[in-house]
Amino acid sequence: ILDNVEQLDGVIGPLCRTWLADCTDLTLLSTGRTRLGLDPEVVVPVHPLSTLGAVELFVRRAQNVDPRFDVTPQNWEQLCTLVGALDRLPLALELAAARLATFTVAELTVRLTERFRLLRPRTQNGRSLEGALDWSWELLEPWARSALAQASIFRGGFTLEAAEAVLAVDDTPDAPPMFDVLETLVESSLLRRDRPDTATARYSMLLSVQAYASNRLDEADSGAGVAARHSAHYAQLGSAEALRMLNSSSGAERLTVLSRELDNLIAVIEHGDPETTFSCTLAALRVLRAKGPMTVGVDLARQALAKRGLTRTQQAGLENELGKALRVCGRMEEARAVMMGGAPTPGGRG
Repeated sequence: ILDNVEQLDGVIGPLCRTWLADCTDLTLLSTGRTRLGLDPEVVVPVHPLSTLGAVELFVRRAQNVDPRFDVTPQNWEQLCTLVGALDRLPLALELAAARLATFTVAELTVRLTERFRLLRPRTQNGRSLEGALDWSWELLEPWARSALAQASIFRGGFTLEAAEAVLAVDDTPDAPPMFDVLETLVESSLLRRDRPDTATARYSMLLSVQAYASNRLDEADSGAGVAARHSAHYAQLGSAEALRMLNSSSGAERLTVLSRELDNLIAVIEHGDPETTFSCTLAALRVLRAKGPMTVGVDLARQALAKRGLTRTQQAGLENELGKALRVCGRMEEARAVMMGGAPTPGGRG
């Protein structure tokens, strides 16, 4: 049994190959963030705990701090939210539970915006969540680091096609094709390949990995470029042609695909320029009109209307969409006010 084999990366694989050749009845069980590179080698991914398992572990560790702590009908929902935000990772759960000496469960959940300051031990010898991710980061090739940092721009997962359009690693020496880049990050347990219910696979990150990679993107000062490519890619989903095709014979299937990108569309509304914000708002509203909740659509339309630099045509189009969203929500007086006089916005007319 070999534990943390990545610590001997480049050495352990050939050594194991020699052992297996010399001992034909030998079976090896190894743990680590990377493959040994042997043939045959069966890889068994270790997934996060279930919600129930995560809550149980958190409560057990919390009782080391406060023996009276337990699951109650009052804190059950809060605990589920907290362990979900911690990705149901044992290390993160244990570090968070130790903080109950200072914070309540609700306060811990709020403070996860600074998770790497929060999820560190108070002793020098303990492991921190950031330290564990630092170790994985250092094992990556430069092109894999660049791709991981840039991939933090995605929300709700992404496809290979999106990665090829948004992630730029061509200027990194020896960078392989994007499908090999993603495979490397999956094998390093930094990306997850989600089980697709369609022919198109999707990739995603744990929240902790995404927060870490986003910090690395900020350090590299390359966030503006990847944000622009992200916006341009998803704005295509709100083009006149793409929206028209939603009414075609393949419209139901196209709407299902579009709905998977709702989080990415919302992200563009937050950080995109007026042009991409306009297109992504139209696409997001088509999803919400079909699947709800339309109250979110109202908020998104108002957010888009607050964007400075909208043209008169874009502003009028968004006001029309806001009016329709308000009518769906039964807010007729607000809808009438928007359609008659336009929605007051900080951005004004372009």
